[in-house]
Amino acid sequence: MSYFYDRKDASQKLAHILSEYLHCEDVIIVGLPRGGVVVAFEVAKFLRVPLDILVVKKIGCPGNPELAMGAVDDHGIASINESIISMIGISAEDFEKAKSEALKQAEARALSYRQAKKAIPVKDKTVILLTVIKNLYLQLTVTVKQ
Repeated sequence: MSYFYDRKDASQKLAHILSEYLHCEDVIIVGLPRGGVVVAFEVAKFLRVPLDILVVKKIGCPGNPELAMGAVDDHGIASINESIISMIGISAEDFEKAKSEALKQAEARALSYRQAKKAIPVKDKTVILLTVIKNLYLQLTVTVKQ
């Protein structure tokens, strides 16, 4: 994890850190809205590689939506916090209902960001994920093999 002065500073420094990926055909930069997309855009432009987004929405607990019992992305892939679900006693039906609502929100937000463009396939690609958390810029690089 690294601290940067602002998003512009982060974009420039991350682009140079990731310069080994310049013009790589098997690389995709992915930004998490909102701040991560701004940084990812500049990095992708510098590296001359494709840019995509990944929208993730929290799955809030019934009656306490700020408490996360999981998260779901705009592709429908969910991460579940089993300990919260069992501690609070959330039924499978209630979880699925909350997940479905969060998925609809994620899909709508992704559509808004992408407009008419489809998500870029990540199979056999190196995906560099960029996000911003309260002025802390994070980078994760993974190669997707499916």
